[in-house]
Amino acid sequence: MLRYPYETKASALEAIGSLTNFYKDYYPDYYADNQETVDKAVVLVQEIYDQSVYPEQKSDWNTHPDNIGHKDSPGCFRCHDGSGAVADVQAQYSDPSVPANDASTASWYSHPATSESDHTTDRSDEFGGRLDRHAACADCHQPHLADGTVPTQTTAGWTASGPIMGASGVSVVNGVAGTSPTYTWNPTSTLEYQLCFKCHSGFTQLPANDPAHPSRWSLDKAVEFNPSNASYHPVEAAGTNATAAMANSLSGTSPYKLWTFQTDSTIRCVNCHGDSRLSTPGSPPGADARLAPHAVPNRSLLMAPYRDRTLKPAAEPYSAADFALCFQCHAESPMVDFSGDPNGATRFSFHGYHLNAIDAEGLGGLDIDVAGQGEGNAICAECHFRIHGSSEAVNGQADNARLVNFAPNVRPYGGVLRWTGTAAGGSCTLICHGITHSNWSY
Repeated sequence: MLRYPYETKASALEAIGSLTNFYKDYYPDYYADNQETVDKAVVLVQEIYDQSVYPEQKSDWNTHPDNIGHKDSPGCFRCHDGSGAVADVQAQYSDPSVPANDASTASWYSHPATSESDHTTDRSDEFGGRLDRHAACADCHQPHLADGTVPTQTTAGWTASGPIMGASGVSVVNGVAGTSPTYTWNPTSTLEYQLCFKCHSGFTQLPANDPAHPSRWSLDKAVEFNPSNASYHPVEAAGTNATAAMANSLSGTSPYKLWTFQTDSTIRCVNCHGDSRLSTPGSPPGADARLAPHAVPNRSLLMAPYRDRTLKPAAEPYSAADFALCFQCHAESPMVDFSGDPNGATRFSFHGYHLNAIDAEGLGGLDIDVAGQGEGNAICAECHFRIHGSSEAVNGQADNARLVNFAPNVRPYGGVLRWTGTAAGGSCTLICHGITHSNWSY
């Protein structure tokens, strides 16, 4: 009845309504026992016709393309192509500077919204407890509910912005540090990070990790951001470091400075994993701006470059560009001061020394995942390997403050791999770049 070529919508609805009489006349006993069910079914068919067929305009589902996805028709790109909507998402996916995703090295540059998937609807849970790494547009956006609402910073994280309004997500109830929280799928994300947790937490089945390459691992972001951890980036709650040094670091300058957060601030996932085309220090976007990481030239969909897998060869000098991601928020001054004298923007006065003055130290090798490698100036990731949170440190290290956790290339000394924090600084016991640190204090 939905396909019959009626001349008007009124005549179509009347004809569909006659189904009731059909059951009365030909199946009277069935109708008597199931009248309510039959009547509801007839009304539903009328609603389907009313919403999808327009005989006066000769329009139905056969005359227009299927715009779910982008395989057989433009889909969302009908508007998000620079011709109408604010966001030209199509240009991001066609940007030649964006490399292809490489699962073999866990190198991701885009959410695969233009790839065919088994997505049906985000109104039901498609990710819980199973490996299903798809990312259709509707997984993150509800087109009938999306609007221009700006996200708001709260003590529990940033609220969901208008573009993701109504999208499903996963909330958590945290336990002690290093343990999985209780996950709950919700039809609507009230906080922005809840949308991310749908695919990037232990709520779903994460990809298998290669034991030989910890720098490529997919970890449970809900565990890493747990406010019970000794340290973490402040997505779910303000951070644990409220020192004057941290305040000075956040208020300081750098060539890549975008935002000035406070020690009691929370931040958004997209402040680090966002559209790098908007990382413009001369005209920085607001911390609450639309920064969605659809397709980005930087690995891990980062707002700015961050060197975290390849160590520096001998004689390669310091470059701020290697750590541009960090400098979007933090001061550069401690990293270019290699005097060893106290610096007000850090409690470790040898940042600059490690990044600038050990360009010939080490036994060779450039792979951060291989014990003992390193032959030149240090990179941030050698001492801050897990930067989401400290509870997932490698090689049995403690859950430390200040996001101090050493990379796999840093070896134990005498069976001990340890950093101990103090009120004034700290001490290290380890072997790094061939240099033994036996409870070296600073």
